[in-house]
Amino acid sequence: MKHIINFTFAFFFCFALAACTPAAQEQVSLVTTAPSSDTDMGTTIEPLLVNNSNYYLENSIQDLMKYVIDPNVKNIWGAVSYVVTAEGTEETLPTTDADWATLRSNALTLLEVGNTLMISGRKVGAENTGGTLSELQLTAEEIAQLILSEPELWISNVQNFQATVADTLSAIDNKDIFAYGETGASINNACDQCHADFWYRQPSNRPQP
Repeated sequence: MKHIINFTFAFFFCFALAACTPAAQEQVSLVTTAPSSDTDMGTTIEPLLVNNSNYYLENSIQDLMKYVIDPNVKNIWGAVSYVVTAEGTEETLPTTDADWATLRSNALTLLEVGNTLMISGRKVGAENTGGTLSELQLTAEEIAQLILSEPELWISNVQNFQATVADTLSAIDNKDIFAYGETGASINNACDQCHADFWYRQPSNRPQP
């Protein structure tokens, strides 16, 4: 019989997934303003960033959380694990160029979806269905109103998430397994902070059902 202790980044995924995927029915819209950047990233096409009619915005924030962020974060968190059994320790680590390339794809996807979350005109997602869920989490309409009233906080959270993923990308590019292992908790903390600000119902500063 195996006695297993699994130290994986997937531990953090359980929290992020629960917060990112409420029930879905009615769509609610929001508007935010994407910040300008002083960072020199080479040639850019500024006019495309001015008019959001150039973008396909039918997918909601909830869609992006469930189908883009969650699976890519899960892959990053689950890439390193140590399973202790009676026979010894079983390691799961990225070792081949293909392993690192897959993780790089995950990190780049997360960085770019952060940019997507800062485009104006995107819908939040579904209304909660009531019951216990409404006691713990804000509705899509309430979230939309919060983003409208506190766009700087929304953008700050997204950029904080991107910064932690950028650290992960740096570790991936350097194939530094130790640095990589330290970034998983940082990504989780960034997710938790955004959920606390825009998802969980806070008695002190959030609307009550």
